Amino acid sequence: MKPSKLNLLTMSVLTRIALASVLIAVLWLAIAWALGAAA
Repeated sequence: MKPSKLNLLTMSVLTRIALASVLIAVLWLAIAWALGAAA
């Protein structure tokens, strides 16, 4: 495999992981805010 091909694959995986982390963080904050507002 060419380094560029492997590099693109790595970037794709890292991007997906980053997006997933952001989504989880946003959901966590939304739930925490909702619980705080309810309390």
